[in-house]
Amino acid sequence: MPCKDTTANLRLRLDAEENVIDYEFSKLSCSKPIGAGEVFKNYCLDRGIDEIYDLSLENLFNQAASDNEEDKFLLFLEWEAVRACIALYQGRKEWDENERYKIASILHENECVSISLAAEPLSEMPRVLPCSIRNSSDQSG
Repeated sequence: MPCKDTTANLRLRLDAEENVIDYEFSKLSCSKPIGAGEVFKNYCLDRGIDEIYDLSLENLFNQAASDNEEDKFLLFLEWEAVRACIALYQGRKEWDENERYKIASILHENECVSISLAAEPLSEMPRVLPCSIRNSSDQSG
């Protein structure tokens, strides 16, 4: 993670048939996107929430085709947040004890549903690098 701000917000938008129209996964304080690119988002678009929920992390890693550990970690965070949002929206019992995720709001607007999810940081995080150091090392390599 590039800084200590790891509290996140997920906004998931569904159409009337509960297919994903769009989602944004970002830091709560500055709205900087979190994730490993567009791999998972592209998978989710126009798919039903049950199909997305059932996608295993292993299959997602295979689709992403990256061995980079940071990319896998960010992909995991994104995948888990989307699954948590779906599970809490649907009232799935296996997520009842999960304290990390909370539905902040559910809005019905026009022909779609917008679900906002707050995601607390993981209890154990990887080493934190300031954005200035991370950005300079990304450009030099």
